[in-house]
Amino acid sequence: MLIGSLKSIDKAKILYNHIFFSNLSEDFIDELYIDERYKEIINHKNYNPRVISFITDSQRLIEIKKDDYWSYILSTLEDPAQIWENVFDRQTDEISKDIMVAVVLHKGRISEKELEEIYYKLCAEKNGEYGKTFSFVMKALTGSLLNRNIVGKEIYYDLFNPSISDFITLNYLSNKFYILKLINLSNKILCLETLIDLGKNNIIDKVIVSYVLKEFLNKNKNKNLWSEFSLVSLSGFLEVSDIKEIFNLIKSSFFVDKNYSIRSFKFILHLMNNGIIVSDNTFFGLLSEVKSIFIDSGDYYLLSNLSNIFSLIKLDENSEYYILLKKEILEYFYSEITSMVIQDNVVDGIYLADDYYEELVVDYVDNILKNDFPIKFNEDDIYNIISFLDVDDAIQANMNGAYNHEHDKFESSSFSQSDYIDPITDLFDRS
Repeated sequence: MLIGSLKSIDKAKILYNHIFFSNLSEDFIDELYIDERYKEIINHKNYNPRVISFITDSQRLIEIKKDDYWSYILSTLEDPAQIWENVFDRQTDEISKDIMVAVVLHKGRISEKELEEIYYKLCAEKNGEYGKTFSFVMKALTGSLLNRNIVGKEIYYDLFNPSISDFITLNYLSNKFYILKLINLSNKILCLETLIDLGKNNIIDKVIVSYVLKEFLNKNKNKNLWSEFSLVSLSGFLEVSDIKEIFNLIKSSFFVDKNYSIRSFKFILHLMNNGIIVSDNTFFGLLSEVKSIFIDSGDYYLLSNLSNIFSLIKLDENSEYYILLKKEILEYFYSEITSMVIQDNVVDGIYLADDYYEELVVDYVDNILKNDFPIKFNEDDIYNIISFLDVDDAIQANMNGAYNHEHDKFESSSFSQSDYIDPITDLFDRS
């Protein structure tokens, strides 16, 4: 069952059935009717049938007083970890726990093919002692901890409830050796991104994150790690000395695979700013390799980072690459200036062409070029960019926004609830 696909009335029916078919005493049921508290349960972000079953299980409520029942419900909804603790500790074997942790490290979603590969790698580590098939194990996990989804030809698993991720992170991601093992068995770049996010949000100890990232790079230094190394270096979890040490070991083969991405230039800029790549002609060896990246790139941040690199190495403005980059930046602005002006509300409040004045956009473009693209642009470049602005479109966007705002105000003021019967209230009606 996909919880996100349930409508409120479907959630209401599940709750209603649990309340009236679970031997809850009448005084406990009364607590749910105070100020229509049942609606708060239905609309809660952590709603799912397992939680509903848990909070309406009369056997679990033996030691709960009637007056404490609502606070018990709220605490369970806010922190469903106690439910998953019961499932993990009593109903899940070790290899199934490993699978669940792997799913969390893949941001809570993983293809069946990838997960099956991880599963059999885990089995191999146990020297064949674990004889259950992948499909057998997944049947046990599906519907209780995982959802199995089929979209076209793709089959993937995701978490039955987001709170499972919180429980696993808190209880199973404090062992740095365990985390490192699972990352090495998995989609490494995705798992590293997850680990870095958890560290930045102070969910996992930063010392653990730093250790895992450094050890991962050290253990894999003989492989091409462009994406992984750039991600880890930019994360802020490694000391500059660590990055420099590892880079010096692998730099001779670093650009062999040409596995470049938008992150690539940000990474090179980071290396330059920290003195790991010297800002001299060293970079020219890369230019012939990466030239194709920024041709027709259409990416703001990639072009911006490359501009900063060219500024650092003081590239001659008459050189082929400088001229090419400037051309790409101008073409990007020619195609995007109208949407940028609309999105950033540069001409907000202007509804007539006669009220539009060019200086607003001149200052806007000038500031962006100075702050994000530190190569030489002149006044003619700025006015050429502005010549591509569709002023009529920008004004129309303002008019549409104003109309939608007024329309919403009218709808909210004119809508009458006098004849409306809420289906959830109707379902729970006890009269």
